[in-house]
Amino acid sequence: MKINIIKSNLEKYIAYKKLSNQEFEKSIGVSNGYIAKLKGSMGKEKLDYMLEVYSDLNRDWLLYGEGEMLKGQGGSVSISNVNGDNIGCGHDNTINNNDLTIRALIDQIKVKDGQISKSQDQISMQQAQITKSQEQISKSQEQIDRLIALLEKK
Repeated sequence: MKINIIKSNLEKYIAYKKLSNQEFEKSIGVSNGYIAKLKGSMGKEKLDYMLEVYSDLNRDWLLYGEGEMLKGQGGSVSISNVNGDNIGCGHDNTINNNDLTIRALIDQIKVKDGQISKSQDQISMQQAQITKSQEQISKSQEQIDRLIALLEKK
């Protein structure tokens, strides 16, 4: 794998998806600046996960610059409904640019849903911390009140 090709193609794909490098990096679980620092080899696990999250990305194009950026561009692709029946797309079963755009938008929605889910988890954790802090403050206030009461008796 030539990393300069991978890095260049990743940057093109990210621009196509209208994502920032940071959003893309977060969506595939790598640290900020990972793409900018990409020099050595890209690990298989990272690559596989990225291709899973961005299922429209053509692996050969990303790694070698061969073919089209998106899977199915320029070729026939069949589409199946929930039951697995081939429902095609247009009269010749080819996906047009609008369909590719829809798939890209669906992928972006999936990424954003994942980000929202993570944010909701963080909010829940912070709410639990706030509740715990409020309980500690309440206990401390009770102790202060008891001390004041004892001091007033003397």
